Amino acid sequence: MPVALFATALLAIAADDSRETKPDEPEAFDVEPPILKQNLSDELSPAPGTPDAEVARLEKQLGRAKNNAAGAERFWKIGVLAKVEVEQRLLKVVRCESDLANARVSSAEEKVAELQSRVASGENAKEELESAKSTLAQLTETAQVAAAKRERAELEAALANLPAASGRPLERLERVLQAQFDFLSRWPDLVAVLAQGNRNDLAPFAPAIKRLVVLLAEGQGLGQVRDDVDPHLTAAQALVLMVGYLRLESVVAASAPPLGADEQSLRERWKEAAVQLVVAGVAAR
Repeated sequence: MPVALFATALLAIAADDSRETKPDEPEAFDVEPPILKQNLSDELSPAPGTPDAEVARLEKQLGRAKNNAAGAERFWKIGVLAKVEVEQRLLKVVRCESDLANARVSSAEEKVAELQSRVASGENAKEELESAKSTLAQLTETAQVAAAKRERAELEAALANLPAASGRPLERLERVLQAQFDFLSRWPDLVAVLAQGNRNDLAPFAPAIKRLVVLLAEGQGLGQVRDDVDPHLTAAQALVLMVGYLRLESVVAASAPPLGADEQSLRERWKEAAVQLVVAGVAAR
């Protein structure tokens, strides 16, 4: 079962050593420099609206994002920038890298389609086509890596922006679980990857797993979480409840008339019930 594989992979990641961990708005210094005549290239620019033009636009955007992020941590340490500004600049770079990787895939796909058409019409372009297909495969793999990196960064940003919960670790655990469910609801592609149960693909979710483990362990230290609770196992179970539901939502809705009768609110009801099931289940009596 995919969900069983997913739970096994989650437990393995939770036991590993730590790994790397606002809307897309213009940055404080994200300003286009004036275009000077002497800086204009004699080369023809890609036609507007084409995949190549989009690649060129995103390459410039990534360059600006990297310039804005360069030295940001040093500026934070000397009090020039707020920590949240540093994090947003770094996240902007990750987003731009992912967007650019996807645009390059689209451009390569167009090239392959063009060459396939030429070959079909009898033109001798088979070697060129094979080379383009190989390039497309490499770019697709790069885009997948960039997407995983973005998912990890987006998740960390979402969790970092949670309002601080006062006091008890169990209260913070409840809020984190709710935020993780809401995040997964907005990222169905990530849910699909997680449900496959591939340990390597689960790397983007490692920080979220560790966050749950830390909260549970903290609760045990304060006597608020049962001593017999395994934080790693419980964190995996909590995430299986989320991913399993989101992956099988239509099946759950069809499983019983009362559930299907109010399908619009079913997701919210499941979230609240799953969170309470975990929190109540681990709470010390």
